[in-house]
Amino acid sequence: TGAGTFRSALNGKWGVEKKMAATGGFFPAASGACCGASLRFNLGERPFKFKDALPKGRGDAKQVLPFVECAAGDHPAVVAALSAGWGACSALTPSLKEAENVDVRGGGDDATLLGLCVLGGASGGLNSSLIKEGADVNAKDARGWGLLHLAASAGNVAALEMLVETYKLDPNGASSSDGASALHIAASGGHAPAVKRLLELGTMWGIVNGQTGRTPLHEAASAGQVDAMEVLLADAKVDINATNEKNQRRPVHEAWYAGQVEVFWLLLGRGADRAAKDDRGLAVGSFTLGLGSPAGFKGDRKFVTEAVKQ
Repeated sequence: TGAGTFRSALNGKWGVEKKMAATGGFFPAASGACCGASLRFNLGERPFKFKDALPKGRGDAKQVLPFVECAAGDHPAVVAALSAGWGACSALTPSLKEAENVDVRGGGDDATLLGLCVLGGASGGLNSSLIKEGADVNAKDARGWGLLHLAASAGNVAALEMLVETYKLDPNGASSSDGASALHIAASGGHAPAVKRLLELGTMWGIVNGQTGRTPLHEAASAGQVDAMEVLLADAKVDINATNEKNQRRPVHEAWYAGQVEVFWLLLGRGADRAAKDDRGLAVGSFTLGLGSPAGFKGDRKFVTEAVKQ
């Protein structure tokens, strides 16, 4: 049925091409009154409508899909990407090129189709195909995140390698909205393999977020990402006491304030400066710092501070 064909398309399962039912099917036959922008139908909770006049005559899903869009404005290729329907994305790419719309956007942050594929973990072959058809590797989403930021947020190591090695994107590039680099994002998200690969690809371990003053080490500490922290600390060049020039906080301060107990003790065990003070004059080796009573420490100020002094 037409419905089955469309569902298969969204799931990336094209298989044998099927003809749409002429009457009573999910896709009406494209003839006369059945065409037009006002025609609407549904796929589960996703309402769709025909975007333009359909091709004349009956056809398969590959012919019809480029002519429909989600009621919210998403192209079927975008819906397929959001559903990890990589086969559908691949099949729709030629029609997007023909319509000069390879960089069709969608999703909550209005990323391009290529961005959604990178974020969703699509194969390198699909990503390369989209780029070959004209997808912009420098496009950013509504947050100012580029492809490297999206790949880092998903821990997509293969995409990071392809974008840096093949398409020469700068691994140290900051987003236009929050100032984060791909390494900041990977560290905060706990994607240890991505953190390791970004360092190997030339990312500076101490790259500073111009807006927050944080390094990736600060991000990993604040988020309690032990594995990412271990990868960063394995690099002999990494300064465990890297200072945020905006508030004088070291990573160990970030772990304390965020209540990240495991990272806090990890940093102290690796030699973090327990006497270093932030811009409030507080050090993790003082009773004073316990006034914040981070939830992770259950308010046991005396236990923590005494242990730190040992």
